[in-house]
Amino acid sequence: MRTVTLMLSTLFVAFSLGVTAQQRGGQRMSPEEMVKQRVEAVKKEVKLNEKQEKEVTTLFTDTQKKRTEMFQNRQGSTDRNANREQFQKLQDEENAAMKKILTEEQYKTYTAFLEKQRKEMEERMRSRGQGQGQGQGRPGGGGGPR
Repeated sequence: MRTVTLMLSTLFVAFSLGVTAQQRGGQRMSPEEMVKQRVEAVKKEVKLNEKQEKEVTTLFTDTQKKRTEMFQNRQGSTDRNANREQFQKLQDEENAAMKKILTEEQYKTYTAFLEKQRKEMEERMRSRGQGQGQGQGRPGGGGGPR
């Protein structure tokens, strides 16, 4: 379950980056732009109220800062398991916080949205030939344990 959650969240962030990069002619987004885009997508999908939008913005901003620090600190690291565990822990924390911010119905919609994003990302990767070999022959890709 943890692997699926990490993959969903990672793919959501990657999807957000890819869409905006295409819209901006391949330029990278700033962390603030990434947070704004994620919040807007979630706001639209799960119908956040103003209070929730502020809380999600704060959560995503904090998570993005931690994620950026982790990327910087792991440069040159070859211990993929340790890196994966760190990112998984961060993602678990974000998901737990989202569950507290959203209603039960909104959280179900949110997780369904993440799953949809994951599937769309996998399909785009396959269509570009990037998904080949990553899933060790498993449908849906992803090399980690399920």
